[in-house]
Amino acid sequence: LGVRDSQKTFLVETWEYFPVNKERVKAIARDVSSGLWTRWSLITPETPDKVVKVAEFSATGALFMSAFNPVGGIDDVYSAVVWRVIYDYAMYTDLATGTYIPVRCDYKVERGPVTVPDDAVIYDTVQDKWVVAHAGEEAKAKITYDCKLGNWHDGHPMSMADIKYSAAFTWEWSTKDGDDDVYYDDKLSSAAESLAKVKGIQWVDEDTYVVYTDLTHPVADDVTANMNVFWASMPWQLYYAMSELVAKGADYGTSQKYSFSEEAEGVAQLDLLVADHVADLKKVLEALKNKNAIPPAIAGDVSDPSEGYTKIINWINSKGHAVISNGPFYLEKYDPDKIFLELRAFRDPTYPFDLDYWKEKLILAKLDLAGIDVPTKVNTGDEVKITIKANMVEEYPETGTKPADMGFVFVEVKNEQGQTVFSGEAKLATAGNFEITIPGSETANWEAGKYEVYVKGGLEEGVVSFTDKKTIIVIKKEPTTSPTESPTESPTETPTESPTESPTESPTETGGICGPAAFVGLALVPLILRKRK
Repeated sequence: LGVRDSQKTFLVETWEYFPVNKERVKAIARDVSSGLWTRWSLITPETPDKVVKVAEFSATGALFMSAFNPVGGIDDVYSAVVWRVIYDYAMYTDLATGTYIPVRCDYKVERGPVTVPDDAVIYDTVQDKWVVAHAGEEAKAKITYDCKLGNWHDGHPMSMADIKYSAAFTWEWSTKDGDDDVYYDDKLSSAAESLAKVKGIQWVDEDTYVVYTDLTHPVADDVTANMNVFWASMPWQLYYAMSELVAKGADYGTSQKYSFSEEAEGVAQLDLLVADHVADLKKVLEALKNKNAIPPAIAGDVSDPSEGYTKIINWINSKGHAVISNGPFYLEKYDPDKIFLELRAFRDPTYPFDLDYWKEKLILAKLDLAGIDVPTKVNTGDEVKITIKANMVEEYPETGTKPADMGFVFVEVKNEQGQTVFSGEAKLATAGNFEITIPGSETANWEAGKYEVYVKGGLEEGVVSFTDKKTIIVIKKEPTTSPTESPTESPTETPTESPTESPTESPTETGGICGPAAFVGLALVPLILRKRK
């Protein structure tokens, strides 16, 4: 019964193998948990001819197993691998730590409660406008995002209007305003739960905005920032055209009905790589361009939308597909019959990262414990110096081991009852040496006995690559007192009656000398005995 009714946690370790031509491909970054599935593996490799060839298993006789659109598609591993390098994320996971690091948006998280200001807005899908809804209320966090923009793959510039419309688009398509709401997709409704916790957005300037939110992680600021970030994966004109195609395609003379998220009888799931889908999307783009159409969400932010429409239409005419984003590679060629596509590096001068940026930024390494120096015995009231020796074991971009020049090491001391009596961070003193000193004022309060010194460390706080412990014996230092002499009478001479007698030493005088000497000698005995205790 105990086995049957007990709580069980099953752990599975899976191994995946990625064959790589080690003679041709150098310095390829890999993730500690996902291997070469990470986006960094296609961004970082070096080859003699600057060409990387990738083969994948085609389970269905096609490159992809889902529709290629970023709204409700790209949900198989193969399309996701390609999309990850076509699109630059606002944030993405680090190779070694798994924490979210800035890609196109830096962030600053301020834990609350914070008061929502009167210019923080959310998108009202009924009124089709930004409204103040939670001014004066308290939010759990305030997150400031500062984003790096640049040009889209088609050559026209990104702007805050792209991010702002992307946010409104998410609100619109995840919120059902009524039974006949054509701008709603049930498969996208899961976003509404998260959006309901956003209490307002301040659109600050051309590349900065602030989110006030109740959607937080208890301890991880990077997770909180990633859950609340708004970013654009495509130009707003393309998003707007896709929205109109799915919601009101018949009004634009399209050949069939479309959905973002599902394929059904009489309904096609929009795919930006399929020729007839792209042809219908182009019809909508041309109609919107002719009207200089601007969606209500950004009506006050855009004066002339024509450049974006023109660039997107020209791209479709040139490439034959509508996959336009902002990442390090763009889709140059797609041939579904040959099960082949070609990506080319996006070398636009406005792209914020050069060839070496991520090679310097990304480090696949771990902190390895080399030893702990701690005294085995300590007297209460004495300070205790603890030195942790650690090495950096590097796998990318270089390989090898060296004394650590970075990292986070934490020390905790517990008594025999398991109570923590001291804790703190050991600071890097010299390469490979982290030091912390426990002051005597702390150890003075400790009881005699056995104490355990626990040490853990990693590349950064929250990432642990080693743990260890050492034992120290604490000895209670007994208080000491200074010796004191008992008061004694000074010897006095006995007066003589006859002044005519020659002076002689009287027994009294002799006793006056020897008596005090013997007394002092006796006083030293207990002092010596005390020192022997």
